[in-house]
Amino acid sequence: MKDPRGNQKTVLVVAHRHEDIGLICEVLNDTDYDCITAHTGIEALSVITYQLPHIIISEIDLPELNGYELCRKIRTGIKTRLIPFIFIASSDKVDDRITALQTGADACLAKPFNAEELRALVRSKVNSFDELYQLSITDELTRLFNRREFLKRFAGELENPQTQSVALCILDLDFFKKVNDTYGHQTGDLVLMKLADILKNRASDSFFPARFGGEEFVILLPGTSAASAVSTIDGLREELSATPFRQAGSNEVFHISFSAGIAEYPSMASNISELLSRADQALYAAKNDGRARTYIFRPIMARNDRFWEYLKTRKGTFFEAPFNEPVSKLPYLPQTLEQI
Repeated sequence: MKDPRGNQKTVLVVAHRHEDIGLICEVLNDTDYDCITAHTGIEALSVITYQLPHIIISEIDLPELNGYELCRKIRTGIKTRLIPFIFIASSDKVDDRITALQTGADACLAKPFNAEELRALVRSKVNSFDELYQLSITDELTRLFNRREFLKRFAGELENPQTQSVALCILDLDFFKKVNDTYGHQTGDLVLMKLADILKNRASDSFFPARFGGEEFVILLPGTSAASAVSTIDGLREELSATPFRQAGSNEVFHISFSAGIAEYPSMASNISELLSRADQALYAAKNDGRARTYIFRPIMARNDRFWEYLKTRKGTFFEAPFNEPVSKLPYLPQTLEQI
């Protein structure tokens, strides 16, 4: 999966003097890292607000906010607490190294430092950070992005001024509890991983899948209308439904499908929570109507909305004088309600 922070790795170098910054950046010239710089602790915090680095290398003696205080702030930030932090000390004092580690630094090198040692340390810490970062944003079983990362990407998409429409799909495996009860959770996990593989094979800038929890998955489709998304989701269902599953040690084969609900921003919702609610209501309707189908949200599905609650208190408006459709003789739901 692509690193949402970008493919190019960056090092934030914080030092008061231009000469010291130049020395560190020169050492890292032979690596795959781009250097961004700051001359004070306050400036470093400002830089981080618009560009998260993959690692921070900082001197201890800084004006305004010294290196120790900078490190403490980095370690208490929700977005920055995992970023590797290396101190460059002006001398090889034991007290400096101890204080550096106590403030949360990963390492402390004394001047004059060895260039190869610094390069090796940067590579090692960044690789470890990447592993931790991937664990924090992906689901352990399926290796899809998790709920938190999905919502983060979702928010970024809605904040993008170029975004004109976004389709959101929530899909839920049909009778998955029965699969677990009949064939065991290990077989159930195989089903989840197979669906995840199908979704990952379609992943692109316009198809972003994630596992929301349990047997529920979500797909973000930027630049796609709800109507266009239906054929895509139906194709996924056909692929999953055609896949034979069997319990380990058994020749019995079973198949599984999923139900899906789709909503579209901004025509059906104005924010993230509302869009998720709309897609979930469409999913609920698909489940109620027999499963193994995809529904687009319609206002009549909004049974959990406050406006629906209002309608139920105004039954006379729509329901107390029902009339039948002249051909089928079945009760006719006024078109007015469909357009609410």
